Amino acid sequence: GASSAPSKSADGAGKSVCGLPSSTETALGTAPKSQWELVGKMAAPTEPKTFGPGLTAGDGFRSCFAQSPTGALFAAANVIALGSSTSLDKTKLAENFLVPGRGRDAAIAETKAKSSSTSSSGGTAQFRGFLIKSFTPAEADVDVAFQLPTGQYAHTVLSLRWVDGDWKVKASDDGQIFNAVSQLSDLSGFILWTGA
Repeated sequence: GASSAPSKSADGAGKSVCGLPSSTETALGTAPKSQWELVGKMAAPTEPKTFGPGLTAGDGFRSCFAQSPTGALFAAANVIALGSSTSLDKTKLAENFLVPGRGRDAAIAETKAKSSSTSSSGGTAQFRGFLIKSFTPAEADVDVAFQLPTGQYAHTVLSLRWVDGDWKVKASDDGQIFNAVSQLSDLSGFILWTGA
């Protein structure tokens, strides 16, 4: 009927799925203190009681990040680390971590097509810094810098949206999650932050 529950407002409705605290901050000017755990070969930040991941499944999936700039940063870093792991189901990753829509459908189709081949390179990138480019309780753009196995620096911007009580990544319509990974000559301009 037309008198169904009110639709979720665009202000990032929905409390954290695992009860993590939200914050009124909209910026992050210093590196958060964090513990780091390896996800595959990539060190990912973990503060389960404050920023996330509040939930870690038996198969290694990490989810539930706080509705705050730090929570968004932790979500971005963990999604990248999960994506770099060769042991995790990429289709499940897309289903769980992408904003529903055309982009997610394309990403799921792509992971199913690629499921037979694993692109495992010798080394793994490691996080080196970040910038919160923009943040509201509903949307966040997180610029993450990392060091490649070659020693070069690169960065990518992840666009996140708060959906059903957790951060999800907005994929482009063709299923791309990482909007143009580009090389950096150095880390100037980034807030230094690393666990490796």
